[in-house]
Amino acid sequence: MAKICESVANSKKISFGLYHFANHPVTTWYDFAYEIFKISKEAGAIENAPKLIKIKTIDYASNTKRPMYSELSTKKIENNLSIKKVFWKSELAKTVKKFLKK
Repeated sequence: MAKICESVANSKKISFGLYHFANHPVTTWYDFAYEIFKISKEAGAIENAPKLIKIKTIDYASNTKRPMYSELSTKKIENNLSIKKVFWKSELAKTVKKFLKK
């Protein structure tokens, strides 16, 4: 994400607007959290990962109206800055391991 922000900040050709970025493939908050704990356990940072419970959006108590399915479109930033998405799990592993070294 830092590289994306740097590209946006240094770009002379980017136009004003709202830009989204997410690596691929699409994932859920459950899968994202699961992977963080898995990497942390493999790195020896935690002994046991907590039990995560996968729920549907409809089961999450909130007054906010949420779509049944949504994902961010990254086409605008990909096209304007020639940025290619990478596999999110490998980038997450690098980030978690870097964080654990501190």
